[in-house]
Amino acid sequence: MFAGPGSPSYALRVWSGTRIPDIFADKLRDGGALVLASAAALTVGRLTVPVYEIYKAGVDPYWLPGLDVLSTIGINAAVIPHYDNREGGDHDTRFCFLGEPRLLALEAQMPDDVFILGLDEHTALIIDLDAGQSSVVGRGNVTVRHHGQSDIFAAGASIPLDQLRNAEPRPASARAAQTPTAASIAAQRSIDIERQLDDITGRARLVEPRIEAVLDVRRAARASGDFATADAIRDRLLGLGVEIADSADGKTDFRLPKQS
Repeated sequence: MFAGPGSPSYALRVWSGTRIPDIFADKLRDGGALVLASAAALTVGRLTVPVYEIYKAGVDPYWLPGLDVLSTIGINAAVIPHYDNREGGDHDTRFCFLGEPRLLALEAQMPDDVFILGLDEHTALIIDLDAGQSSVVGRGNVTVRHHGQSDIFAAGASIPLDQLRNAEPRPASARAAQTPTAASIAAQRSIDIERQLDDITGRARLVEPRIEAVLDVRRAARASGDFATADAIRDRLLGLGVEIADSADGKTDFRLPKQS
């Protein structure tokens, strides 16, 4: 059986309340191969990251209840594929497009007996129930993460199944309880700042075409020798905090005022 990419929250809506979770679990118990990738892999743990809602829609980090298929074989994990994603360039898209601040915020919400099972891209964790072993194959790593501490297994490594089944729960001293931790507070602050920057960038994208249109009028005025109009436009823009600079080749650059 195979299931792969898509939206994990959509998959949960479609599969929950059907026989699909039981069919997955039966396949594990009765023999055969169950192959899950990307969004499908996200759904089979105790908890599921709603990637589209958090990363694309920008809602606060939260968990969805997973299908909990892995508990059939004694593994209480939240599976996070695309663990080493780097598509964002200078924007942190690790941990299935969450980034470190959102991962920390989610980790603070996890039950004590659940751990994060992270799979890098182009990497698989093959669980052999008969042998009681799991193996890492591909080009990346598999990460077993407990309350911020990570055990990393490179390609070629074997992990005893009992090690995944007996993943250490968070000790009482490390539990988030009802008091936000310093890490979760810092994570939320980072998310807030990122949203503010996104908002500023969005506003700039709306304003920039209008400024360009005004500068086109100014350039035409300068070209026709109407320097009084050109200077009036320049002074008006400066009054709005827009800095402009004319170059020798006739081009004009501008810089928007800084947002506080």
